[in-house]
Amino acid sequence: MSFFRLTDKTAGTKPAEEAGSTGFRRAVRIIRTVLICFAAALYVFYFITNLRAMSIGGGILSASLLALFTFAAYKAVPLVLKTLIGERLCSFVPVTNARRDFSRIMLAALAIHIVTTILGMVLYRVFTPDFSGNLFELWETSWSKHNTDVPHYINIAENWYVNDGKDRLLIVFYPMLPLLMRMLNPVFHNSFVSAQIINTIATCLASGTAYLTLYGILGKKRSVHAALLSLLLPGAIFLNSPMTEPLFMLFCFCAFYCLQKHKFILSAVFTALAGFTRSLGVVFAAAIFIEGVGTVVRNIRDGKKCGKQIIAVAAALVISTLGTVAYLLINYNVSGDFFVFMEYEKLNWDQQLGLFFDTMRYIWDWCVNAIPNGNISVIYSLWIPTVLIAFASLALITDRMRELPSAYIVFFLAYYVLAMGCTWLLSAVRYLCATLPLTASVAALCTTKRKTQAVYGCTCVLYVAFLCMYMLRLSIF
Repeated sequence: MSFFRLTDKTAGTKPAEEAGSTGFRRAVRIIRTVLICFAAALYVFYFITNLRAMSIGGGILSASLLALFTFAAYKAVPLVLKTLIGERLCSFVPVTNARRDFSRIMLAALAIHIVTTILGMVLYRVFTPDFSGNLFELWETSWSKHNTDVPHYINIAENWYVNDGKDRLLIVFYPMLPLLMRMLNPVFHNSFVSAQIINTIATCLASGTAYLTLYGILGKKRSVHAALLSLLLPGAIFLNSPMTEPLFMLFCFCAFYCLQKHKFILSAVFTALAGFTRSLGVVFAAAIFIEGVGTVVRNIRDGKKCGKQIIAVAAALVISTLGTVAYLLINYNVSGDFFVFMEYEKLNWDQQLGLFFDTMRYIWDWCVNAIPNGNISVIYSLWIPTVLIAFASLALITDRMRELPSAYIVFFLAYYVLAMGCTWLLSAVRYLCATLPLTASVAALCTTKRKTQAVYGCTCVLYVAFLCMYMLRLSIF
């Protein structure tokens, strides 16, 4: 049973398009028709412009992903439209014994974090028999994969951003984690230790916040599962490494929590913090917009004064961008150019924003090219997981869409388009596993004991598989 509260009496008992008026159903049909026509036209244009470089496999994969995304958006139309007209708004459900449950979830998260950290160290030691360092060196070496972003964050924490030499390229990495590390370094005198302390605290807090946030959506049992599964999805291996995922998850989860309480300003503050941590943090402004507009419309329809509500939502949308604005100001202060990070991303990483479904085309091409070169490991450690998470996450969100607030749906779809739209996508699993909507959708599958066992079995197997590949120093980024 879902504890998700909707403000209209018909929601949850009938499909939204059946429950609404004739005008509503007509609007849904029009939007859906436009959506399908736009997707078809976009792919035709894309196919024609890439005809010479398009392989059969790449064309099929890219078309399939666009079709699945279009289907997800198609299903989301009546749900989002219901929210925009004020008839599908979530209301906060208080958690009984919230402090006790929050503390227990945090302790469980800490236990999982410690166990997985030790497991990673053991695996690294087994896979690297010539390692001769002490226990601390084993911890640091095993969880500091040097072809990931770990060395870059440590470098920024110790030297900050510079405008000359090769280190000038590090401006592409966002400053929240390095800034916190710099604050702790005078105490611990080791950037790795500082990062691990920050990330351990953030991981435990994020897990507890996931429970409180999803309690009103999934109910008590499944919200507990969500809190634990957030630590066991395959991309969660990076929670144990000096990376930005723990902080990003914490800020986004807190933003969702505040949004469900309709505390728009506070939600925007956490959005700004997320935007100062990673580029995709500002995407949460879309969730604030959807829920904010719906709330204002609901008040207008009820004949209530909504002036303060409009100001709060407008202010929240502005505040939510401040983290990104602060990062751009750092770019300008260091280099004299607000957008120098875009130049460096293209120059050094061949990274730009492209069409998310084009990712499938170049993945197919890279797989085909990797086979003759004997580079099989990159296929099963990087490209196959990227394709699987691209399709599986969309399918899962689509399947569980009616259980999720519209803000979750809009956030995930917008996040997906940007995250998967990288022209050199190496971290799809890490990016998508850090989102609360995906975690909620996985936990929503835990409706029976057998299904719950299956979910935990699958996630644990995938987690260990990714952990092994990470410790083998394969293409896990």
